Amino acid sequence: MTVQDLHSVEDKTRKYTVLRQGLSLAQTACFLVFLLLVLHSGAAAAFAAALGRALPSANQYLTGPLILGAVELVFFLIFFPLIFYRSFLLDHQFGLSRQTLAGWARDQSVAAGMAQPPIVAGLPQLTKA
Repeated sequence: MTVQDLHSVEDKTRKYTVLRQGLSLAQTACFLVFLLLVLHSGAAAAFAAALGRALPSANQYLTGPLILGAVELVFFLIFFPLIFYRSFLLDHQFGLSRQTLAGWARDQSVAAGMAQPPIVAGLPQLTKA
């Protein structure tokens, strides 16, 4: 490998790192703004009230994670293009991944499931009268 090749690799690495970190920061900022909008618009309170009517047997320890799970799902759907580009397309663009789209979708599903263990643990309580 020549010196010029090394500089090319360094430039490519630097560009990838700057893009990846910038997109991660942008996604975090979007999520924080989205959470503030949900809280201040009254959407969270409305959803909590609707959840209380739909699942009267749900206890207070289950309601919070359910609301958070719903907020995360809505965020994922709204910001899907940003999330998909940052977590799938960018790596492929730089030749850093050979993961299939199906594999990426499976990983996203597993990550979403792991993020909400209180919901999974509390599901049997929802079926009790």
